[in-house]
Amino acid sequence: MKLRTLFLIQGVMAGVVLSLVNPGLSQGLKQSTVLLVGTLERISPDSTFIVVNKQNILISSDTKVVDEQGKGLSLKDLKPKAHVDVEVLNEKKARAKKITLSKPRMR
Repeated sequence: MKLRTLFLIQGVMAGVVLSLVNPGLSQGLKQSTVLLVGTLERISPDSTFIVVNKQNILISSDTKVVDEQGKGLSLKDLKPKAHVDVEVLNEKKARAKKITLSKPRMR
């Protein structure tokens, strides 16, 4: 009887964990990411958004800023007229997932 109760409790706990994890995973899968390559035109004074190719892109605490080698940088390292590659989460409002400071590419 004790073993049966133990298995029942473990099954219920596994179900609860899966129900909590699964909705988060499905939301993550619905978001598509777009790469926006261009020149950083402006950074808002409060660092809540940037403008690249005339598009406002929100910045959150989750936004990563890196150089081409992947070394972590801060928002303070971003300067107007810098060349950037921005991974944008395609939501209701564009939100930057990752900003990479890069060298301009030849066309």
